[in-house]
Amino acid sequence: YMASYGGISQELARWIRNPAEDRRSLYERIVFNSATGNGDDHDANHGLVLDRPDHGYRLAPFFDPVAPTDLPAKDLAMAFGEDGRRISRQNLLSRPGQFGLEREHAEDVLKRIGTTVAQCWRETLLTLGADPRQVARLASWFDFAKELARVP
Repeated sequence: YMASYGGISQELARWIRNPAEDRRSLYERIVFNSATGNGDDHDANHGLVLDRPDHGYRLAPFFDPVAPTDLPAKDLAMAFGEDGRRISRQNLLSRPGQFGLEREHAEDVLKRIGTTVAQCWRETLLTLGADPRQVARLASWFDFAKELARVP
């Protein structure tokens, strides 16, 4: 893939009148993809939508959060931190400034998203009609979410 999350964040500043909220949202997507083992969030899964003609563009809503493999990803599709694409707490916290965040706020995002995913993934999949046996086999996909939910 040609893009990086940092590069997308820079482009948001170029195309969006007030990019701060969308840059934070992009960071939240990185954390969510990491927490769910989705390594397929490539550059074609990001776009802009016209908010209203007088307000300009916004980051398009999150779409296509489906991992195409049988194992949770160890890397995201695009680089986001000092360790490139590697999914780790250290890497997620290595460059929050490129998304307009202070480290403390980035840590809060990790805990919030990690806690939500760790607590809700099983019930959500079952509610959506997933086979309970398949859901049980997916448990390891959410180990990193549990790690994020714990305060270091």
